[in-house]
Amino acid sequence: MRKVLHLASLDVGLGYGSLLVLFYAANEIEVNDAKLTEVKAYPNGFRLVYTSMPGIVDVPEDGMA
Repeated sequence: MRKVLHLASLDVGLGYGSLLVLFYAANEIEVNDAKLTEVKAYPNGFRLVYTSMPGIVDVPEDGMA
């Protein structure tokens, strides 16, 4: 099963700014199940402070890596 990298920005309030949440989802149902707002897909991945995040991962059907 192929999953695409998504990023969500959450406002934590009280002047602390935002929290970034990274997760992989196979389809829109999994994205909606995450119950996050302002979600954007990054199928080409991105680089974050010397760390590369793959945009797409292949996960076995049983979910075990």
